[in-house]
Amino acid sequence: EFSLDGKLVRSLQIPDLFLPDDKGNKGVRNNLAFESLTLTPDQKYLFTATENALVQDGAVPSLQSGTPCRILRYDAVSGNLGRSFLYITEPLPPGANPVGKFTTNGLVDLLAIDENRLLSLERAFSLETGNTIKLFEISLEKGDRIEGLESLKTRLSEVSPAQKRLLLDFDTLKIPLDNIEGLTLGPVLGDGSRGLILVSDNNFSPLQETQILGFKIKVQKTP
Repeated sequence: EFSLDGKLVRSLQIPDLFLPDDKGNKGVRNNLAFESLTLTPDQKYLFTATENALVQDGAVPSLQSGTPCRILRYDAVSGNLGRSFLYITEPLPPGANPVGKFTTNGLVDLLAIDENRLLSLERAFSLETGNTIKLFEISLEKGDRIEGLESLKTRLSEVSPAQKRLLLDFDTLKIPLDNIEGLTLGPVLGDGSRGLILVSDNNFSPLQETQILGFKIKVQKTP
């Protein structure tokens, strides 16, 4: 956390199981670590998540299965880590050829609606399919707590993950899509709905564009 004048206020503690060791047997994978960050509207909780599985938790996504990510929920006031949850991404998109080529799918952003409901953004890429972007609504209410588990690899069948509901497969928009990785709420609109803004990461590449997409959504309060 930084002050408005750029001074470091505090750092959040990262559990040791996320830190890579020198043998490559544990921790986050290179460039697949904490990609998302979001505060609940009441500013009580802060969420982040790994883009892909920790080494000791499982594999990167394949054509048959997704990758098991970890969602972390911090107390935003104290800075203490509270709960952690399992989130499983979608598999690689059909038509992707991961053999000897760069392919990926990952959890690239979260947007908190409240302490148990979030929007999640997944971005997949392969040379054959290009960018595949999907937006989900997720619930943590029935998800098992996993902060005490050092490894998930042999226990995935025992753990209840966050529940997912597909809101939008961006392929249905029939527009060119870049590397969409950012997600945030916009202003309250005249009809009471909210703006939803998504943005791409252009990787400093002259071959990519900075793409901004705007939508209108209705946010229902939890009963």
